[in-house]
Amino acid sequence: MLFNTLANLRVLMTLDPPRAQAMLDHLIRYLRATLGASHAALHPLATEFAHLGDYLALMALRMGPRLQVQLHLPDTLRQHPVPPLLLQPLVENSIRHGLEPQVAGGRIEVSAALQAGQLLLTDDGDLLHRIIHPRTHAPKHYRVELSDPLRGDEAARFATGTFMLDGDDKPLRPAIWSAESAHSGVMILTEGRYHQIRRMFAALGNLVTALHRFQTGDLALGDLEAGQYKILGPEELASILGPPR
Repeated sequence: MLFNTLANLRVLMTLDPPRAQAMLDHLIRYLRATLGASHAALHPLATEFAHLGDYLALMALRMGPRLQVQLHLPDTLRQHPVPPLLLQPLVENSIRHGLEPQVAGGRIEVSAALQAGQLLLTDDGDLLHRIIHPRTHAPKHYRVELSDPLRGDEAARFATGTFMLDGDDKPLRPAIWSAESAHSGVMILTEGRYHQIRRMFAALGNLVTALHRFQTGDLALGDLEAGQYKILGPEELASILGPPR
């Protein structure tokens, strides 16, 4: 990426000096952020978004209109602490393996939101495949809060196995919905499509205002507080995947 950017800058210096200067500024900030990432354990999310913007500006120089970008950072999260270079590897891989090979390019959207719940992290590709593969059917439990009162037919609609989401070509697997109040309940899924629960309720005219995953398989979040973590042992991994099929 560095050599391509420098080559493009060399051309721009002749054709469009002001734009070349702006790109050089992005490059300097990008390199400073990358080289200095190891000097701090945390920095504000606003800084992370700024560094990501510098990287995307450099990629836009190479891809032109093939790369469309939208970044959204609420003011309430600007000072939220995160590890340096948390987002760039994700976006870089999205461009390298997703958008760049496509003739038409595509769109990168990065949006920040504060959401509590269970998050499983692993570098074991086989384990990840077993957790998310449809044949595993690892149930995922979520607490859901809604903006409008429930209609009353949600559980029956979601359990049919024929419920379709806009843009999908296959119906959803049956899901279990248990209402706990007029505006909340628990959802159990055995698959994980993009923004699935939010899209399910949107299809029924309701808006999800809060979403909290508290259990995967038989592994519950328990008494871990927000920001805490634990290393899973063999028995806990087995509780996620269930008995061998």
